[in-house]
Amino acid sequence: ATEDAKGLVELWLHQAGGYLSALYHPQVLAQEKKWTALPGLHRCTLHVLQAYQAGEQGNELDYVRGLRAALDVAPVMKGAVEYLLAHPPKSEAQRQLEQLAQQVRTVLAQYAPDDPAVVALKASPAYQRVSHLLLQ
Repeated sequence: ATEDAKGLVELWLHQAGGYLSALYHPQVLAQEKKWTALPGLHRCTLHVLQAYQAGEQGNELDYVRGLRAALDVAPVMKGAVEYLLAHPPKSEAQRQLEQLAQQVRTVLAQYAPDDPAVVALKASPAYQRVSHLLLQ
């Protein structure tokens, strides 16, 4: 169910971004103070898009602020906002770490677990710092 919700939220954000940018002049979308003239769900979506972008950049404070503003504009979107709070977007740094972890998993899978090189690698401080990513 979580994957379904994630897919639905991602589809909503992707579709809404294109729809709103086709519907409104870029100057309106670029200035939050001009959003007051827009319908409530459009304003809510713009706040969510803005929040999601902040979250992807690792700015947790603006992510939460943007979601709070979205909820203030459209309380009916409480379920979506709660989901987004529980499942924030991954930052670029997180995505890169996960890619690196996958590469390490691939390399380690080619060797026996008791291989001396594998044992030495797993004992290294660098490996210990990222081992939690490898166990996922």
